[in-house]
Amino acid sequence: MTWKKIIAGVTGLSLAVFLNINCASTSAVKSEPEASEPVSGEAASFIEPAPVAMKSYHRAMGEEMRRSFHRADEIIMAFYTGNCIDKPEGKTYYFDNFFMFNPETYTWGPLTNVLLPVIFRELKPEIIHRHDYKSLSKTDRIGICWDYYDERRFVYLIEGEYSLLFLNQELDEESYTNNRILIDIYPVTKYCNTKTVFESMVHQATTSFPGRR
Repeated sequence: MTWKKIIAGVTGLSLAVFLNINCASTSAVKSEPEASEPVSGEAASFIEPAPVAMKSYHRAMGEEMRRSFHRADEIIMAFYTGNCIDKPEGKTYYFDNFFMFNPETYTWGPLTNVLLPVIFRELKPEIIHRHDYKSLSKTDRIGICWDYYDERRFVYLIEGEYSLLFLNQELDEESYTNNRILIDIYPVTKYCNTKTVFESMVHQATTSFPGRR
């Protein structure tokens, strides 16, 4: 699948050929967040989400988020460190500086500075390196927010940026530990407005169906 085919379904333009999968060593994976979309380090409740001019791709993102919201055991915003490793159960990507969403109180928890491994099975992300992301056009930065082409969803990880992740927990019976399995993911950038789209979706869902997760 070429980049021209991938982006054609969203933007009609080809994405610059910058992107490569990079599984680096997991040593020294700590990174300082420089998110394009502001992310607070404090827990915050929301009743009315911040306004955003909803474009068609925002609405498509919100609909998909709604389905993932009801499937997920955990929802977090986490900073992609740019490291991954192959394991028998799938490719594991590492995140840190994460916030966890509480579906009972509809709040984001405080910043947790712990390395968080997440297993990717069905979704195979394209990696955008931090310097390459800065070189992308506005059209292509919008294109990676919601890339659905030829009945297939493409997802992206931006090195040095936050992502919104919907996760399921799976018990590893041999080690008696929980693995976090990715079921959905979105870049958190000012073009994607991911945090606001998510909060708008949650607000709309809880207003329509009070008390329903």
